[in-house]
Amino acid sequence: MQLDHIFEDLEAQFDAELSASQPNSILDACNLIRVRRADGQMSELILPLLGVDFVAGMRIGFNDFQLLRLASASTLEFHRLKQLDLPTLKLTGINAGKFIRRLPVDLQVRWNSSGSSTLKRGTLVEVIGELLIFEVLGLEHPQGVPISAIEELLVGSVDNFSETD
Repeated sequence: MQLDHIFEDLEAQFDAELSASQPNSILDACNLIRVRRADGQMSELILPLLGVDFVAGMRIGFNDFQLLRLASASTLEFHRLKQLDLPTLKLTGINAGKFIRRLPVDLQVRWNSSGSSTLKRGTLVEVIGELLIFEVLGLEHPQGVPISAIEELLVGSVDNFSETD
């Protein structure tokens, strides 16, 4: 599965939803967001997307796409990497739930839910309303996780799942 194609499709969908009459912003030139989380972790995201209640993008140094709820962030720093010709920050009026519901099923992901710092791994096999259904290796039954409980979602290439974090 080519992540680039999935996210190009998602980006095209979000572009269509952006308002053409948005005023110019001091963030127009931003092509990297550094997210500092309340737990001390930091993520640097290129191809950044800022939604109503989330920030997302490709993590620098990793082969994955990360979505973080704004509630889990302590600060966001908006940078411009001048030496690289990267797409700039996209703003969208959708929330994390709507974004997640647009992801294709049979997608290998890692996630953590509210109250847990441990990343779980599995395959997103179905979305039923506000419930994500995951198949997790080693578990006999699928697990349901409410979209509202997802604090972090990582979508990576199949090759990445053999690596350790």
